[in-house]
Amino acid sequence: MPKSILKDVTIVYGHEDISGEANSLGIDFVSAEQPTTNFRSGGAEEYLPALQSADWSFKGLRDRDTVGTFVYSGRRNRVPVVAGVGLLQALGDIAYAQETVFAKYMEGGAVGETRKYELTLKGCRPTTRGVILDYTGAAATDASSGGLTLGPVLATQKLRAILQVTKAPASGTFAATIQSDADNTYASPLVRVTFATLTGVGEQVVEVSGPITDTDWRTTRVVTGGAWEYRVFFAIE
Repeated sequence: MPKSILKDVTIVYGHEDISGEANSLGIDFVSAEQPTTNFRSGGAEEYLPALQSADWSFKGLRDRDTVGTFVYSGRRNRVPVVAGVGLLQALGDIAYAQETVFAKYMEGGAVGETRKYELTLKGCRPTTRGVILDYTGAAATDASSGGLTLGPVLATQKLRAILQVTKAPASGTFAATIQSDADNTYASPLVRVTFATLTGVGEQVVEVSGPITDTDWRTTRVVTGGAWEYRVFFAIE
């Protein structure tokens, strides 16, 4: 099997892109089991699958206040993390997402050394594999994304969307939606997700239950005040 070397990874923790301050990313999937071995097990151990969890960990170098951005935000809230190989700026780029809570943070270094940190997060739900539905580095006007054909949402499935606004002007508003339609002409699009309007950087997670028979998806935005940087993660699970 061909191997790959990690050279460029994007990590967006909440509304902060920490890619330039991280040099290690780890995702530890754990599946617990409960023993059910009994006198009729025929001499073999038996188990039932129990709860699953995913721990995310980052290591790197920081030259900013980590307490405010890492510890306090994660300790009080469920913070989404979106990560993937590359810049995660093209429509359809594969990404992985997890809602997390703060677990552990360490920081320090000796005299003459760089300031190192290690952050560990506990997953609140299963890790999701999805795509980047929209990325804009300097959105200053209203617009719609190009759109992707991602298929329908079945009755047993959910649409999961994460908005992460990482840069914002001094004042203004940012409003975004996700629309679907039967094909990529978007002749009669329907709004499936409406994110709450933001007045600065921030993040939101929205889930919508199926069924949704439309197969094509795009985002729309309405902005004021200047240039905004944002990503929209999209998954059907």
